[in-house]
Amino acid sequence: MTTAEHKEELRRSVRAVRDAASAALREDWSSAIAERVCAHPWFEVADAVHLYHAFGSEVGTGAIANRAWMDGKMVVMMIALPDGGHEHVTIAPDTRYRRTRLGILEPLDAAPYDPTTCGLILVPALAVDERCRRLGYGRGYYDRFLSTTSAPRLGLAFELQVVVDLPTELHDLPLDAVATEHRLILPPS
Repeated sequence: MTTAEHKEELRRSVRAVRDAASAALREDWSSAIAERVCAHPWFEVADAVHLYHAFGSEVGTGAIANRAWMDGKMVVMMIALPDGGHEHVTIAPDTRYRRTRLGILEPLDAAPYDPTTCGLILVPALAVDERCRRLGYGRGYYDRFLSTTSAPRLGLAFELQVVVDLPTELHDLPLDAVATEHRLILPPS
């Protein structure tokens, strides 16, 4: 099996396991992850936090955004463009959204923002491993974005998304840490 085939198989299997968890459980787990993130020094010192809108059964980020706004932080998110590029915009509690053809919420009338000034990047994942390597959806949006910033990269994943070992390629960038509902995973020193 090639690396690409192994990644696709992991995407299918981990997504199926994540999707099988009840919405109530995922909500509870997302709340525990939000508490862990908001108590972390990276969050506390960040003036701007880059996050994502949860899609499907991903870890929810609403509580993190609300805490960031309550603390006076800027909240920033990525918009994927049809040509494979992306842009970053600020969002606020009153931001209006539209649902894309893929079902992802995308902000309307949001102001552009330079993501290199964010103090913390929260990264979605389909799977992660104990070395803080991440498997995304395979389009490379986050790998391209993460290569442009030096801010801490904190992956968000449910414990059931943690696998023993992920296959990687040269373009796959590791995370600085991963927050699950049970722990903060740090890469080996």
